[in-house]
Amino acid sequence: MSLVEARDLFCVYPGADGGVAALQGLTLDVGEGEICVVLGPSGSGKTTLMRVLAGFERASAGSIVVSGVE
Repeated sequence: MSLVEARDLFCVYPGADGGVAALQGLTLDVGEGEICVVLGPSGSGKTTLMRVLAGFERASAGSIVVSGVE
């Protein structure tokens, strides 16, 4: 059973020249008891992913389920 199920997540922030994509089609499964490391350069979407997982932000598109809650 997956603790985190993310499918085709997109997060787009408004910008001066249109939208800026922080997440582009992310798909992720993390099972119970698994350890997951989120690693990447500045601006790659790590904080955005954590904010979406925590429920502080909504994804622009896609679906996410954490502990059975959408």
